[in-house]
Amino acid sequence: MYFFSLKKEVQCKILTYVMVLQYAVFLYTTAEMGAKFTAPLPQEFQFSPYSINSIVMYVLVTAATYPWLYSFLKHLDLEESGQGDKKSILLISVSSVGMFIAFVAALQSEMLINDLHSDSVTKVCLNIWLLSMIVINLLAYYNYFRCLQIEKEKEAANMRLMAGEMQYDALQDKFEAAKKRQHNIRHHFRTLASLAEEQRYEELDKYLKTYLEGWEKSSSRTISRNAMINSILSYYLSQAEEKGITVETDINVKEKYPFYMPDMTVLLGNAMENAIEACCNSEIEVPFIRIMIKQVKQSILIKIENSTRQDGGPVMGGKRHKSTKQNREHGYGLASMEMVVKKYQGGLEFWKSENVFVLRAALNIPEDKEAKK
Repeated sequence: MYFFSLKKEVQCKILTYVMVLQYAVFLYTTAEMGAKFTAPLPQEFQFSPYSINSIVMYVLVTAATYPWLYSFLKHLDLEESGQGDKKSILLISVSSVGMFIAFVAALQSEMLINDLHSDSVTKVCLNIWLLSMIVINLLAYYNYFRCLQIEKEKEAANMRLMAGEMQYDALQDKFEAAKKRQHNIRHHFRTLASLAEEQRYEELDKYLKTYLEGWEKSSSRTISRNAMINSILSYYLSQAEEKGITVETDINVKEKYPFYMPDMTVLLGNAMENAIEACCNSEIEVPFIRIMIKQVKQSILIKIENSTRQDGGPVMGGKRHKSTKQNREHGYGLASMEMVVKKYQGGLEFWKSENVFVLRAALNIPEDKEAKK
């Protein structure tokens, strides 16, 4: 029962260690299998406990398999392999330990049978037996890592879908806002025509100045000189202000970055959605959101603070925040945010202090060719 209580990170380490042990057993087994079918050397060339044949086969098998193993591990992010759910990590870890024990038992049985029966038919049958054990082990690990890759692709697809939904909602709101502006403009023209027809020129002049001041104020609002960040935040800031939330921004970034637009939509969009929701549920009179985005060397630092309810347990150390939402979208949102910062080799943490929730994210600025991977 002790193993079942281990944390996911420890289980991943156990899985890695068992894989290393199994590779060592694989080298030993294949070397011994090959040595059985080579001509024995004279007694004076034998070394205990291994023969020259076994040593040569061991070197050849290592030279043949290690480059492939190195390439496999190089392309496999072992830290990423531990990002699956706890049940799958537990299953493959327990299975790998079981496979290792079974393989060692089979190897010991093979050695015992080989000592009792040394004819060629027995050697062939035992080698087929060991080869089958090796193939079963390889297939088990292949299936696990293949399923892990499929799960990662599924999460990436969910993230792209979420980004598309956010962009669609933003376009819908902009379309509705355009319809409202068109409706208001029609009323403005009617008022202007009425004032001109009645020759109330002073009121007409005052009305035009008031309208132009309001129009210039709304049209000249720029949150950031970066068009991508500006377009994403403008949508959520207008939503926040409509709900009576005070928004403060401190954004100092360049005009262009090679970030992938859907990635930034997922990261900033989910962060702002959570902040707006928390402000709506907060107990203070004037809820607030503070946004800070700056470039420090080759990284983009994002910090979002918002008011929230004072009750409930604190969130510390970047642990997964328990949402008040009862649907799965919020869980996908946090997971997608973590995927985005991981893609750009950054970090994400959030915590709660009294009635203020703080989210911090760091993203390394990618090369142009890396952004859309």
